[in-house]
Amino acid sequence: ARPAAGVALPVASASCALAQGTSSGGAVPFTVTLTKGIAGFGMNLTPDNVVVAIKPGSEAAACGLIQPGDRVLHLNGQAVSVDEPVKSFAIDLADGAAATFSLVRHADTDSAGGAAHIPVVDGSPATPPQ
Repeated sequence: ARPAAGVALPVASASCALAQGTSSGGAVPFTVTLTKGIAGFGMNLTPDNVVVAIKPGSEAAACGLIQPGDRVLHLNGQAVSVDEPVKSFAIDLADGAAATFSLVRHADTDSAGGAAHIPVVDGSPATPPQ
């Protein structure tokens, strides 16, 4: 059955966990837990912590839940901002450490009412991976 309104999020894979919040003002809050790899988590973010790309083969890509346009609000319970972006917290996490990202997705769905496809970049983004 299709959700009555809002954004449909895909079912979590074995590589990540999902906790979806309640919709507020067209935005859908959700949380994923990812494991940091050698190259980070595999998300390229703007200075204000909006996902612009997902790196192929990364934890974020394997998870399949995070999309460009999603905004990271917290990393491990710490609020992120332009002054304190995700990378300022992620840099201190060891490779192999699990991290919980709280994000928000705006009501951007495809014409069928499902979640939009998650594009993956070719590995040469303009913004360093997080």
